[in-house]
Amino acid sequence: MVSRLEIDILALQHALLFKGDDVGRFLDWFKKPELGSGVASFARAAT
Repeated sequence: MVSRLEIDILALQHALLFKGDDVGRFLDWFKKPELGSGVASFARAAT
């Protein structure tokens, strides 16, 4: 969902800022790990 937005800066709570192309790289990396069933349930509920 968030990858559809035009994001200039991504500021995580306890991390560095991601700017420019690094925003896309971070989002690509972040969507790869398989997470618990709670996340899958949330994704199904959002559709």
